[in-house]
Amino acid sequence: MTSQGALRAGAGLVEVFVPEEIYEIVADAAPMESMVKPLKSYRDLLKEKTDVWAVGTCLGKSRSAEILELIRKSEATHGD
Repeated sequence: MTSQGALRAGAGLVEVFVPEEIYEIVADAAPMESMVKPLKSYRDLLKEKTDVWAVGTCLGKSRSAEILELIRKSEATHGD
């Protein structure tokens, strides 16, 4: 849903980063215009060159600490 929203809003390139274990499921369901990429860890997103991140629904609780750490590190690196 988040990738569809980004595409509708006019994003030029939409990359969907997901844990490796659900890559195939998401790749089959994602809009054709988006690029689905598997991740071992959400921490790997800090290595990606991005202009904007959109955090989607259905993240679950199992990786919440990892997501919060990613947000904190991103703010420290890219914050104003």
